Amino acid sequence: MAVSVLEASAARVVGQYLAVSRIRPLRELVDLVGVEFCRTHQVAPLWRDGGAVAVASARPRAQDVLREIRERLGQTVVLRLSSPAEILIAIDNAVGEDAAISRRGALAELLQEVQLVRHDQAAAYALAADDEAYLGAALVDAKLLTEAERIEAVGLAFHLPSISLDAHPPRPGLDGILDVAMLRRLRVLPLWSTQDELFFACDTPPTIETIEALDAALGVVLRPVLVTPHDLTERLARLIDDDAADGVQLSDAARREHLAPDAQIEAAERISRQTGEPFRSTLRRIANVTDEAMQEALARTSGLRVFRDEIVQEEALNALPVNFA
Repeated sequence: MAVSVLEASAARVVGQYLAVSRIRPLRELVDLVGVEFCRTHQVAPLWRDGGAVAVASARPRAQDVLREIRERLGQTVVLRLSSPAEILIAIDNAVGEDAAISRRGALAELLQEVQLVRHDQAAAYALAADDEAYLGAALVDAKLLTEAERIEAVGLAFHLPSISLDAHPPRPGLDGILDVAMLRRLRVLPLWSTQDELFFACDTPPTIETIEALDAALGVVLRPVLVTPHDLTERLARLIDDDAADGVQLSDAARREHLAPDAQIEAAERISRQTGEPFRSTLRRIANVTDEAMQEALARTSGLRVFRDEIVQEEALNALPVNFA
């Protein structure tokens, strides 16, 4: 019998569960066991662990399947528990297939288990909701779920905690460890850090591509936290890059904070428009206004944070433990 989503949630509390949808198993191990065998028997060989192979299974008591895996791999198996839906996503990750249907299937499986939707509704959603903006959006649009039910169900299906960013705001300055363009492209926002972990907000379960991009950029243990699309969009909208700052907002801040005489600010605006030179560097050159002064003025007048600035980057890294940075 396969492990249910609710059993998997209980197992995660005691440290037995592995969220394999955020892992790319070694392709050679999956090929040795057989892709179809893995899908059929809800198993996924993950990585080599010393002289053994870590294998995720939704059927830990299926001894005949485990024996067959050991024979095919020729190695001892270290068993890890996961749900059938997450294992299917992990196999998609390993073989390079689009995991969108499997991701919707994971949510549909949970919704059926807690009896929020019928089997036919879940099946239709898993196969047909290709253009939804975020996981479960089509079900909310069809009024089969409320937004609160969707968030709770997605969190349960993918073993993600969910929070409100108003109740649990991000750590100031931590956003500066990544470029704003990357944050917007991946739709993630750094929240908090420990000695070797980064918690980040996302509005849909992160794909393997998102996890790998963050891992390549940061090289730490990643802990995704689910938030609403509205909350994340609002927070990302508060972030600006240098190109956006080098314009109306920065010139307005310079005037309000009296960083330079109006004539010099107007001259900097005119030169910036005519030559394409960034307003920031123009004002620095003709009025001797420092980057520190411009950033402080911008922060006081707009509440927005400037990225790709050495000072901000240094502040962000200084906010982290030494071994994280």
